[in-house]
Amino acid sequence: MVVERPEERREGLVTVEGRESAVAVVGMGCELPSARGPRELWRLLAQARDAVGPGRAGTGLRQAGHIDGAGCSDLTRFGIDPDEAAWLDPQQHLLLRVAYDAIADAGLDPAGIAGSPTAVCVGQSASDYGADRR
Repeated sequence: MVVERPEERREGLVTVEGRESAVAVVGMGCELPSARGPRELWRLLAQARDAVGPGRAGTGLRQAGHIDGAGCSDLTRFGIDPDEAAWLDPQQHLLLRVAYDAIADAGLDPAGIAGSPTAVCVGQSASDYGADRR
């Protein structure tokens, strides 16, 4: 998760769709198996630890990387009703938490950025979470 504040851009250009664009990473958030946040991720990498373990029963996987508590967020702080939160994909819970963490890591008040030119760039895979709940 990357947060960009235009007023703090530093030198560094990348080519996006054939155009040069300035990019600045000023805040970061992540939640991965065995790593809740960037510091824990770097610790995991520095120690060359493997975050993959035995797959959970019923998943059909022998080995997997699981994130504990993925769907256990209190989403009322994001204005989401508990009944609605029960239907959200746990990946969406994670997305909200990690976006919030990235904004806070950038030194911004997550509650105070509404209407500002702040961008949060997200990378997330597809999900079939709701397919079995219909």
